[in-house]
Amino acid sequence: MLDGYDPAYGEVIVSDRRALCARGVSVVYDGVAVLDRVSVDLIPGEPPIGVIGESGAGKTSLVEVLAGWAAPSSGVVAYGDLDPHHPPRRYRKTVRAGVRGVREEQDPVGAQRFTGAQAMDRAMKLARQTGRGPVGDAAEMCELVGFDPSDLGRLLREMSLGEQQRLTMARALVTDPDILLLDEPATALDPEATAEVMDAVMGFCRDSGAAVLVVSHDLELISRVAGTVITLHEGRETARAPLNAAEAVARPRP
Repeated sequence: MLDGYDPAYGEVIVSDRRALCARGVSVVYDGVAVLDRVSVDLIPGEPPIGVIGESGAGKTSLVEVLAGWAAPSSGVVAYGDLDPHHPPRRYRKTVRAGVRGVREEQDPVGAQRFTGAQAMDRAMKLARQTGRGPVGDAAEMCELVGFDPSDLGRLLREMSLGEQQRLTMARALVTDPDILLLDEPATALDPEATAEVMDAVMGFCRDSGAAVLVVSHDLELISRVAGTVITLHEGRETARAPLNAAEAVARPRP
């Protein structure tokens, strides 16, 4: 039984040990629920899921809980039979390699001292340690997302935000993850570059079977990559449907 098991939602039973499932997840800050009893299943081989909603709807909180970066106040999250928030020590790297996240906020200040090559090497080392690959060398993965491999010798802090976003996606993919969580992954890219990068990432995930969740304010991007779209409003799910049905719900309310 998982740590944080909530009997109100029943035990999480996952037939695919590579799946990431959340049941009745809530996040409360200072007495306010920023995420309220949201459930989602990310199962390898199934079409990507999009998440939309106005600012403050709980989209980023959902990604943080799914990725294991923040613990839910209630509900349960399971990656196979592991709790991504409190995995046994011997499985911590397994979770880190299998569930990869890309968020709008890039590397913390401390990580900015690394070069691109060092950052890629760390991800590739994690892949080797967990028996997941890496699926390609640094240059191949960078070229996939449109990052010039000749720039790997530069420090992260010397790169533009767009370059950092491309490199972060290459680092996420190199471990051949089961789950890819994208939170506003291409905000610094122009629409044409965003389409090219996301097409490449989605193609990689289709080939590998990785399950993908994409959070974005960009409805065109969501319609391009996601089959099912979850709409959040004030932390609650208000719709789950193809984009053409969910879009109206996501529009700002008067």
